Amino acid sequence: MEINSFSILFSGEESKELDEFAVKHLSTKGEVLMSLASGSIFTKYYNEFKSHTIKVICGNGNNGGDGIVLAYLFFQSNCDVEIYYKEGKSSDEYLFHKKIALNSKVQFYPLESLVENIENCKNKILIIDSLFGTGLKGEIAEEYLSIFKYLKDKLKEKKIRILNVDTPSGFMIDNPNYSMPVDILCEIGCKKIINQFAKIYSNEYSFFSIGFPVKDFVLRKKWNYYLFDDPSDNNFKDSLEKKAESNKYSNGSCSFFGGSKGMSGAIILSQSIFHALGGGISCIYTDSSDTIIEVLKEDPSKMIKEFPEQLKEETFYKKSDSLVIGPGLNISSKIPNDILINKTFTILDAGMIKKAGSLPLHELTLLTPHAGELNSLAGKKLETYDQKIQFIQSFCLEYNTNILLKGPVNILSTYSGEIFIRAFSNPKLAVMGTGDLLTGILAYFYTRLGNLLQTVQYSLFLFELSSKIPKKNPTALEILRFLSERL
Repeated sequence: MEINSFSILFSGEESKELDEFAVKHLSTKGEVLMSLASGSIFTKYYNEFKSHTIKVICGNGNNGGDGIVLAYLFFQSNCDVEIYYKEGKSSDEYLFHKKIALNSKVQFYPLESLVENIENCKNKILIIDSLFGTGLKGEIAEEYLSIFKYLKDKLKEKKIRILNVDTPSGFMIDNPNYSMPVDILCEIGCKKIINQFAKIYSNEYSFFSIGFPVKDFVLRKKWNYYLFDDPSDNNFKDSLEKKAESNKYSNGSCSFFGGSKGMSGAIILSQSIFHALGGGISCIYTDSSDTIIEVLKEDPSKMIKEFPEQLKEETFYKKSDSLVIGPGLNISSKIPNDILINKTFTILDAGMIKKAGSLPLHELTLLTPHAGELNSLAGKKLETYDQKIQFIQSFCLEYNTNILLKGPVNILSTYSGEIFIRAFSNPKLAVMGTGDLLTGILAYFYTRLGNLLQTVQYSLFLFELSSKIPKKNPTALEILRFLSERL
């Protein structure tokens, strides 16, 4: 599967290895790279925070060194700067920059005095969080947890801003409440798995590559974790344009299975957005005569049929570019036994997900469960993201299929074991029917792109545009109309 167009994601240990590799590969020193990282952050945020009191919270490792460099850069630009730290075993790079900061007369204070000094400060405050990096192991001491809680309350009161250097201190994927608040997340050098989960809590995110030799480093091992970046503007726009010489078949065909009695809205939403994006022709197959009446009453030109006992005689179904099976489908519905066609892109959603293990899945089938449906597929409750990722990865390898786990962090596992992540938290999408919209969007993009990875990448990117809806609590239908009008 082609993966060259997506960013590689690093674990904490791998990012540490990259740091060490960069020092050797670039024939430089760690303190130089530290200066580049902090200099990039300073350049971006100086004008915004030059009138604030800068309070830098430093650990004793390289992350703390980044914070110290930021401290003396702000200090040398005539800002009010204070450094708060704990005594302890320190890295050589940290000590190098600490000496420069001390010689520059930057004020150092014990960490224990931070809260009192914040309370006594009358100025606007920027907290620079460089306490713990991605290499943090073990439990976090109570004194740090109490600081985190205090700063969360202050952030809610809008009394401070917090700039997290490389990663939020103490952040754990499944226990975000026990970390430094995530506000302005500034990632350095390489993109990290943990930050994809932290980003959904942040108010702002920036990435600073600072020339790390990522391409040279990644050649040394096999990678399984990737990031769905934004597609390029030109490629995205091209995927939505109809060619002058096109027809209804060249613009994509799709068969939709679902819409059992009382649940017609789900399949109608999926089909509607398929056509709103530019899909050419489709047919709904349903086991409900009520759904047939409802669809034809709304639009007599639509194709809709009852479930056939066998699909081998259904010419349109067999020639469809993509298949959507499951929206509004009753779990007890009897489906044709030849419903899966090998080598046709097929989305299994909602009512079909629990049945997936008994079907002849293949490398172009895509299951799209939310967390509850994934638990149903697994036959148990998957408590942590680590458990969820392990399950979908092993399931996809065993059944030669793909799973897109939907949520604030979307996780795609491919049939060959790669994991792709796209984080986007939008409470506006937490309404009935948005999953049905996504299936229609996925079906459309596959008919235009013919590539599973790009299909998921483009679909999630488009779906995120719904965050721009001015209404606080839109319905799925309003989201459909909004997206249709923007394209």
